[in-house]
Amino acid sequence: MIFELLLVSFIYSAQALKPCSNPGEIRPDTKHCDLYHECTDCGWSLIQCPAGQLFNPVKLVCDKADRVKCAQEGDLQPCDKIGEHKVDPKHCDLYYECTKCGWALVKCGAGLYYNPETSTCDNPENVNCGGVDPITPSGPCDHVGEFKPDPKNCNNFYECTRKGWQLTSCAEGLVYNPNYKKCDYPQYYECKTSA
Repeated sequence: MIFELLLVSFIYSAQALKPCSNPGEIRPDTKHCDLYHECTDCGWSLIQCPAGQLFNPVKLVCDKADRVKCAQEGDLQPCDKIGEHKVDPKHCDLYYECTKCGWALVKCGAGLYYNPETSTCDNPENVNCGGVDPITPSGPCDHVGEFKPDPKNCNNFYECTRKGWQLTSCAEGLVYNPNYKKCDYPQYYECKTSA
């Protein structure tokens, strides 16, 4: 039996998100239910599930669509115009860039936001980002790999990286469960925010 998988490798620059350090580690994509990220020796790869299947963020495998709760389904369109940029709709400091290997998720330098009008990273006062400033946990980030829930959004959590606290979002329809330090279905963890 032959399964067709669309494999799109992400190239990460020096300013990219957390590097991939555990080959075989799997994470759900935060925007598309039929995609997931797998850590390989070459870095993070974005993989599409076979037709008719969605990624199950609890089992960490592709599964029948009727077994996966997905609030937002969609396909990542292949990129064919190298150098093209796309805004990350959830994070002001991230954007996608079309490369010869596919879409690369790029993080702007510290304190900068992606400006779609100039296609560059820019000072926050020059970027319309819905007036939302990132909220980071209080206290230093001393233990790489430590996780903290976002007190204002159950879908988000913070991970301590070498560069400081990194805001990360769970896949649509999931909440961060601090008891297990992973994204989970809301019926398994009742999240309460301070907002």
